[in-house]
Amino acid sequence: MTILVSGFLIRVVYGAVITGITISDWLYLTVIAVSFFFSLGKRRGELQKVGGSESRKVLDAYNVNFLDKNMYICLALANVFYALWSMDPDVTAAYNGKRLVLTVPIVLLITMKYSLNIEGDSDGDPVEVLLKDKLLLLLCVVYAAVMMYILYS
Repeated sequence: MTILVSGFLIRVVYGAVITGITISDWLYLTVIAVSFFFSLGKRRGELQKVGGSESRKVLDAYNVNFLDKNMYICLALANVFYALWSMDPDVTAAYNGKRLVLTVPIVLLITMKYSLNIEGDSDGDPVEVLLKDKLLLLLCVVYAAVMMYILYS
């Protein structure tokens, strides 16, 4: 799981280096927490669908209670880190005082809906979860539209 999370973090770091953009520490923490949430959810889905080592030996190291508890922690942290990022004085100054905090309720709705989906009959694959749920997809589109409006209006 740590390798998977590191991959997401490396992508953000690499993107920041290539574009010359300074990334807030809060955003790094958000990416880490969300990545752990996604990977824990995927493990949870695999464990519930196929059981232990019948599919992959690594699944024997987990149980659903452990995965659930840590998913909740990572989800809560991701939402808190995102909210702190949206209110960070350096971030708001970089965007001319734009009110990024207005996107926090949308992010909360997205993460709650996603969490509801992966706790149901899902294998936890983020792409499948997103594409199978029209409401979740709509919330993501609304988030992107609101963010674009805030940043470019």
